[in-house]
Amino acid sequence: MKFLVLLKDRRGNSSVISFLIVLPLILSLSFNPILMYLDAQKYQRLDHIVQKYLTIMESEGGLTTSRYIELVENLTSIGCDMSKTTIDYTPYPVDFGNEVRLGVTTQMKLVRISILRAGGANVQIITARAGPYYSVSKKNVGE
Repeated sequence: MKFLVLLKDRRGNSSVISFLIVLPLILSLSFNPILMYLDAQKYQRLDHIVQKYLTIMESEGGLTTSRYIELVENLTSIGCDMSKTTIDYTPYPVDFGNEVRLGVTTQMKLVRISILRAGGANVQIITARAGPYYSVSKKNVGE
């Protein structure tokens, strides 16, 4: 009942209108840092996977076919579209002391809440790179 009284009063109308104007600003200021944090977490997971497989490549002497399939499955599990993902790697076998490398380039979708756009969401697609990381093979392939 009080709400109806506020709508009939001129000050009430201005209060409701100002609240409706300020609400999107408050929402964008509160949700955008959360969305940025989630994007940073996704990139950190990508980087962690690449570093993990580089360590595996060091001990196995390159990226084997089975490990490549596991790498693709891990990248798919974090949301990477494999049709837009490039994996630059040193294939198995790499002898002791030679260089192994691994790098992943993929497309990431960033979503932000925008006050100025009519839809409210601003979607941006960026190219994310993890690596290329280089290391030395620690396996004698001849053994």
